[in-house]
Amino acid sequence: MTTIAVEPLVLKDYALKIDADNYEKAVSGVLFTPPSESTVTWQGPIGEDHSDAAGSGGWTARIDYVQDWETPDSLSRYLHENAGEEVAAQFVPKKGTGMPVFNVDIVLAAGPIGGTTRQYATASVTLACKQKPVLGATV
Repeated sequence: MTTIAVEPLVLKDYALKIDADNYEKAVSGVLFTPPSESTVTWQGPIGEDHSDAAGSGGWTARIDYVQDWETPDSLSRYLHENAGEEVAAQFVPKKGTGMPVFNVDIVLAAGPIGGTTRQYATASVTLACKQKPVLGATV
């Protein structure tokens, strides 16, 4: 049996493009989560047949970021002003290393506004993905 080498990923030099703009300077975390599978069972009256239906939610993208309401094209404003729009996104977990690119269409959602006094106003938003992120060519 072959021993597979491992290159642990430390998320520190990544790229995140949403639509046509790069937002990695505002982002502290990116996490794509696969759907969770579940089975739904319906049972009729006693003695009747029942059916099982498998259901799943879709992929999601959680983006953690710092709020910026002063910069006209900031991520905070972009999400707020374009909530509900479907756009292309691209995530590179590690720039400049031959790392693959993940491409996906996402549905934008507005993020939180405000936070705790005397601290950076950070926020997280979970965006719906239109499909499983596509593993693309390396950069």
